[in-house]
Amino acid sequence: MVLPVLVLQRWYVSHLDRTLPKRWRRLPTLSVYGVRRAAPRRAALYDGFQFTLLMSAMLVGLAIWFDLQQRPFALGKTLLSNGCGLALACVYYGRGVFFVRRWIRTGKPPIRGLRHPTDKRD
Repeated sequence: MVLPVLVLQRWYVSHLDRTLPKRWRRLPTLSVYGVRRAAPRRAALYDGFQFTLLMSAMLVGLAIWFDLQQRPFALGKTLLSNGCGLALACVYYGRGVFFVRRWIRTGKPPIRGLRHPTDKRD
């Protein structure tokens, strides 16, 4: 269940890393609490993927724990709990990608300590 999501997210992050100009060494990140800050390029791009990877590992652990329980759990409950957890991780990832892509395209919102590379002002 989690493998296709992880593969697609990893591919897209690698694609962004390859296609963005190399002079863009710092990119914005958006934390869980809505704080915008500048971060190194790879940290900004791979932040959401790493969160999804951690969440997926926790969900696989939860599924294994359900399997090891003495009393039977319904397959639907397991799939529903894993699906909800994975959906939250994907929403977090999508929000971060949307934020970075919008900043790359428009330079907005302004980030303290980070200047859009296409700005001609100094």
